[in-house]
Amino acid sequence: MPTTSPADAPTVYLAHGGGHVPELGHDVNAELLPALLVSYPFVPQFEAARHAYRYRHWIMDSGAFSAWNSGAVVTLDGYIALAQRLLRDDPTLRETVALDVIDDWRATAANVEAMWRAGVPAIPTYHFGEPWDVLLAYARDYPKVAIGGMAKLHGKDKARFAEQVFARVWPKRLHGLAVGSHALIQALPWH
Repeated sequence: MPTTSPADAPTVYLAHGGGHVPELGHDVNAELLPALLVSYPFVPQFEAARHAYRYRHWIMDSGAFSAWNSGAVVTLDGYIALAQRLLRDDPTLRETVALDVIDDWRATAANVEAMWRAGVPAIPTYHFGEPWDVLLAYARDYPKVAIGGMAKLHGKDKARFAEQVFARVWPKRLHGLAVGSHALIQALPWH
């Protein structure tokens, strides 16, 4: 069986939902510590408790999908202000995913542009079901693209969609949202 060093393995971001994070021990190699994905609505809890966590780094997601499912609202101005502060003050924040608008790719694209104009190098999210031209434009205009809308897909359907995205824009750096199966993580060169 081939072995993979931590440097070669894909980074899997564990979603932080504001709850307890188990103790990992103090003898864990820093390269083996988890990377976190924290959604905007949970950032206050994360900031309050982060001293108790051991992690490599984290990325911030807008939490648009969770907000959309719960009826909550995430404002673009509030998200931009928080991203600006965290990117300035927190060296462990590596990336910020743009505020996407579920079922409205035009509004999502406008949010991405607004975030970049405000100095936040936000990662746009291309969603399952959107026109392929949207993906191609994001790949042309931005250094990295997140792939979303896959939470509603399962098994082979999720894999087929991800494969089609890679077939269209590889070697663009791609981040898969809601990609949690070992097989799919290992099957494609996620960034």
